[in-house]
Amino acid sequence: LRVGAKQMGYRKGWPDIQLAVSNAFYNGLFIEFKVLANNKRGVLSAEQKEVHISLKDAGYRVAVCYSSMEAQDEVKEYLRYVVQKPLQPRDD
Repeated sequence: LRVGAKQMGYRKGWPDIQLAVSNAFYNGLFIEFKVLANNKRGVLSAEQKEVHISLKDAGYRVAVCYSSMEAQDEVKEYLRYVVQKPLQPRDD
């Protein structure tokens, strides 16, 4: 999966998933997955910490999740605060 990542535009330290939908509080949601093995949580690299701080400063929610269920709960909670805008008629 990481083969060719640089050519595809991935940046070192960038979170694994992005939800490009704003809600009442944030511009979008980023999720970083980390491994939970032998009761020890994976740690963020220096690059990840730097990117997370930059994203938070720009108004994004950043979550570190240790399971797919945790990520699912994070997304559900985030989506609770999405403000629905009425659809506008198209001009075509």
